[in-house]
Amino acid sequence: MVQEPISRIDVESGTLYFRGHSAAGLAMDSSFEDVLYLLVHGKLPEPGEKNVLYQILTSKRTTGVTSFPDSSLVELVQGLRGTEGDDYHTLLGLVAAFPVAVAHKYRILQEKEPVPQRAGLSHAANLLWMLTGVEQSALDIRDFETCLILHMDDPDNPSLSQLLQTLERGKSAIDATAEALRVHGDPLHHGAGSLAAKMVHDLAHADDLRVAVAERIDRGERLYG
Repeated sequence: MVQEPISRIDVESGTLYFRGHSAAGLAMDSSFEDVLYLLVHGKLPEPGEKNVLYQILTSKRTTGVTSFPDSSLVELVQGLRGTEGDDYHTLLGLVAAFPVAVAHKYRILQEKEPVPQRAGLSHAANLLWMLTGVEQSALDIRDFETCLILHMDDPDNPSLSQLLQTLERGKSAIDATAEALRVHGDPLHHGAGSLAAKMVHDLAHADDLRVAVAERIDRGERLYG
């Protein structure tokens, strides 16, 4: 049986699919861990399979992130070299460690003490906990998990293309992820998010939004997002 692609867009309906499942539907009914399993294995997990995945992710959250606040995600990935197992467990290690590292960095930039991870929390709930130091409501966690799921993949993904090309050259999963991250932050790719936020903030102060956008275009500036 031919496996569904990791993601695809039905251009007629404008629907994003993950492994044949509507991404919007998954965001409503599934957890981050469910969708991660689906993307990797091509099917949603049974309860036992989900529990094993949850335990692996929890155990790998703090691997290699202690010195992250003074480094980049690329350096974090390279620092994990030698700790990885097969590609699958390397992937899970990166998925587990990235949110912890980002939360550490965020807290330090906010001049606040980092918040230790909590093993009893899900992937989404733990990230919110580490960012804020406050237990979030079930609704806030669900909203955040929805955002994470909807951003998990898209079929026109420059960083994923770079990752696959690096793997095809015989490089390791660590090398491939580092190369993907270098592309990921490009302002014309995934890095457009921060530039879009800045643009919206700038335009929010305009007396006439239509005129401000037209002037931006006339100056040859991009409209991000």
